[in-house]
Amino acid sequence: MKINNPNSLRFDFSYLLENKIGEENGLSKKNIQDSEPLLQKAFNHLSEIRQGKVLPHNEPALFTQLPYQSSEELEKIKTWAKNIKSKYENIISIGIGGSYLGNKTLQESLSHPYYNECSSARNGFPKIYFAGDNLDPARLKGLLDIIDIKSTHFLIISKSGNTIEPMGTFAVLLDAIQKSGGNIKEDITAITSEDTGMLCDMVKSHGWKSFPIPYGVGGRWSVLSTVGLVTAAVAGINIDSLLEGSREMDKLCQKESIEDNPAALYALLHHLLHKNKGKNLGVIMPYANALKSVSDWYVQLLAESLGKKFNLETQVVHEGRTPIPALGTTDMHAQTQQHCEGDNSRVITFIEIEEQASAQGLTIPDVFSPETPISSISNRKMQDLLHMACLSNEEALAQAERPTCSIVLPEITPFYMGQLLYFFEYATAFEGELLNVNAYDQPGVEGYKKVMKSMLKKSIS
Repeated sequence: MKINNPNSLRFDFSYLLENKIGEENGLSKKNIQDSEPLLQKAFNHLSEIRQGKVLPHNEPALFTQLPYQSSEELEKIKTWAKNIKSKYENIISIGIGGSYLGNKTLQESLSHPYYNECSSARNGFPKIYFAGDNLDPARLKGLLDIIDIKSTHFLIISKSGNTIEPMGTFAVLLDAIQKSGGNIKEDITAITSEDTGMLCDMVKSHGWKSFPIPYGVGGRWSVLSTVGLVTAAVAGINIDSLLEGSREMDKLCQKESIEDNPAALYALLHHLLHKNKGKNLGVIMPYANALKSVSDWYVQLLAESLGKKFNLETQVVHEGRTPIPALGTTDMHAQTQQHCEGDNSRVITFIEIEEQASAQGLTIPDVFSPETPISSISNRKMQDLLHMACLSNEEALAQAERPTCSIVLPEITPFYMGQLLYFFEYATAFEGELLNVNAYDQPGVEGYKKVMKSMLKKSIS
């Protein structure tokens, strides 16, 4: 069965149903029909959130406003990107979590696979590097070894300015700018809170160019905000089209008919498989290297949003499915053995692309002897083989009674990436409602930060 809307990605959930994979592991139509009261409650609460309801962590969740940013705000970003393009050979985007994963996803999905190495593909835009997503000193030292500081612009992204990984990295790079005789005021742009936090204070004291992180938008929900759009624009990505795609998906997400709302249906089916069939693992497996980072981005989105100790009534529940990233066909030679014969506790989401225009004509030449089994791939398009591998995996898993579903994009463009990212955001928000947890805070992340800050104080004293 499919949800098929014109000008939209497709969601095929046939292999989640009992008529395909059996009653023990698949869902029935009655399972879905019996969820109507739960669905209505979720739709109602999400409607309140959309209208700005303040949540238990004392903030609203306003990610649904991001598709509708004004043309004036977008023009500021595009003007900044043109200025950076004209002055710098490199840009280093410094951030972690939502200030890194979404940016990397947009860059890798919508740019040439060898963007930094291929000058013709960059079309005059600067090379893009990422830093601040780890405390590994060897990686940062390696980056300093290959870049010319004076021809590099530095984009620091942090809502509070208190996160150790990006701010520690930024301190090292700031010191490198000063020692090289760079222009501290001109060579740095910040994306941060508009009126509070240490990084905000640094912006004011140094006079850096800055963009605000919108109020009510947490890191993992920020890819369609300034956090993601600024880095995308400086890579020449069409941010207008990106938001247009997200608006198209949001129109579907506002429909309260489950048959017309692919994101809500995706959330419901995974929720039912989790609660009724014990499927507590979710594998995200795109069949395109360009979408590999989507899996990593989704891991943070799902894990931080749904992995909660308490529900909204402050009862201890220890909720949440565990997301697992994979890549087709690579992980068919790694994870698929477990998918097919290991414990049956996972649901696999395939992400397929109908056409990859940049490699449409790439065909395997006829170089193998006709007597060899491998000769069957001769004279076939690689894109067709990739599609065949996904279908084969899907069918083999169905025969083993393993639940899978597919999201199909017509092609990888800013428009369809806007749809895909917003689809997963809304699906995660909706699943949070079904679980009755706050999908917008992350108290568990704060735990290690408190312990580490205490260790730092003790080591100083």
